[in-house]
Amino acid sequence: MSITTIEEIKENLVNYLFKWRKQIAIGGVVVAILLLFTIINKVTPNNSAWLQGNWTNQSVNYSFKAQNKNFTDWTIKRKGALALKKARVAVNSTKKEVVMTDDGNTIEYHAIRTGRKQLRLEIVRDGKKKSLVELNKE
Repeated sequence: MSITTIEEIKENLVNYLFKWRKQIAIGGVVVAILLLFTIINKVTPNNSAWLQGNWTNQSVNYSFKAQNKNFTDWTIKRKGALALKKARVAVNSTKKEVVMTDDGNTIEYHAIRTGRKQLRLEIVRDGKKKSLVELNKE
């Protein structure tokens, strides 16, 4: 390749980049934003703090109270009576589904977040689904 050919290619490339610079910049910003959201999602812990408080429907009231600042130990009350004194968050919990078990692992509470102030509570006893309740936050 001669020097004039290389200079011509360089000039065409510069003209091309100037012509499409806005689209290239927008594409770069979109990629950067998607990368930022991915990093934030991976860095944030599986925090079950959203579960704390009173959750009700027409017939039943559940209360979830964290026993430590890491939100790993919980007290669960049903209609004011103690349902589980020392519920622990299980390892198979995610950000939207918190699984809590008692010490004997006979009862599991699956709190599945369906909205900002709604959850579906599945109670599983000995591996069999006992009940399913839709609840709203007070």
